[in-house]
Amino acid sequence: MKKLLVFILVCACILPRLVTVHVTVNNHINVRHKNDKS
Repeated sequence: MKKLLVFILVCACILPRLVTVHVTVNNHINVRHKNDKS
């Protein structure tokens, strides 16, 4: 039971960071595409 709680806590800590990194990477890619078009 404790392992499950630890697992949930770890996921809660890591997931927001992964999402932030993913969004940041997408923004960089979008900026590059806009620069290429112009």
